[in-house]
Amino acid sequence: MVSEIRQFFRDHGISEVEAIIPDMAGIARGKIMPRKSSPKTAACACGERVPADRDRRYPPETGTAMSPAESTSAQGRSEDVRRVPWAAEPTAQVIHDCFYSDGRRVSMAPRHVLRNIVELYAQRGWEP
Repeated sequence: MVSEIRQFFRDHGISEVEAIIPDMAGIARGKIMPRKSSPKTAACACGERVPADRDRRYPPETGTAMSPAESTSAQGRSEDVRRVPWAAEPTAQVIHDCFYSDGRRVSMAPRHVLRNIVELYAQRGWEP
């Protein structure tokens, strides 16, 4: 997987990489980094909890959504790598999925929820 992404970078002369992770509302979040600074693996760690308000306070711990013992990482796949057509320099976007450290997908991540919905439609012979 990593070698396919790196090969894509070489083939297209990519100088910058946008690492994108959709937040819980499906809004693309991430950062742009020089290609040479991009991680050597397709995974990067990300925080599970984010501040809930402008004062940077965290929501109360409920214990029902995620266990603090479960850390998450984001992984990009080669089929989720695209060139950014509007960028002045050759730039690629890598859209990441979120996984727990044991390899399970984060079930409430927007891309996972969408995959489940599309799969349910397919099981019934429907088209979304």
